[in-house]
Amino acid sequence: MKKLFVLLLVTISLITIGCDNSSTNPTNQSKYPTKLGNQWEYNTTHTIEYYDSTGNIDSVDLLDLGNTIVRIDTENDTVNETSNLVLFSSYEVSTPDSIAKSWYSNSDSGLYVMAYSGAGRSQPVIPKINAENNSVNIAFSNSSIMLPDLYSFINSNLADSIQYFDPPRKVLAYPLRIGVRWFELIDPFHSERFVDEKISVEVPAGIYNCYTVKTDWDLNIELTDYMNLDDGLIKRVVYSDSLGITTPGNPDPSMYARFTSISQLINKSF
Repeated sequence: MKKLFVLLLVTISLITIGCDNSSTNPTNQSKYPTKLGNQWEYNTTHTIEYYDSTGNIDSVDLLDLGNTIVRIDTENDTVNETSNLVLFSSYEVSTPDSIAKSWYSNSDSGLYVMAYSGAGRSQPVIPKINAENNSVNIAFSNSSIMLPDLYSFINSNLADSIQYFDPPRKVLAYPLRIGVRWFELIDPFHSERFVDEKISVEVPAGIYNCYTVKTDWDLNIELTDYMNLDDGLIKRVVYSDSLGITTPGNPDPSMYARFTSISQLINKSF
């Protein structure tokens, strides 16, 4: 395996919303499942395909990042004088004491992330990858952090303090239906989410009929979540092509690669 001295440019704290399990009857639930004690387990793999000088793939690295646990610790927390917030905690099975937290408002209009702490703790930061034609170096953590928010920006000096989104970031719009679009993030970059279609998805936890939720933004990264409001996030795929890989002390890419990250639901406790 090649040693990568790379870090993927943005922090992806994996979002939430899942799918309707085809083996059960759907409910009338209209919001993300945020009951106290709900717990999910995901496995994440990374595939890095390296291009040679002629533009063909000449080698591949396959990385299994292990399993991530996500649980709801409270339905009625208070942060920065805002009450009735849902607290999600996330940690790796191999490092259960290293916990990332995010606080959400699950209102009638949508799911909003209000604050977070411990960004990037759920997994090691993956090798640094500079997106082609992207002059802004935004630090991403890997996509195995399966929380309802997508971006918890890493700052080593602030890792133990609570950081706030102002205004709150809308990560899901209700009702969830094909064709719905909403603005998720304006600063530090523009992000618009939309529901594309509904398809059947098979993961280790079972077969689910899922909505695909995608992102329009200015980054060279494709993000697709497979979700439904009964079971939470079922699967996430992050894809980027023509990424320039750099080494320490040299800002110019030494090679280019295609990156795919897949996180899948292994089991859930509700």
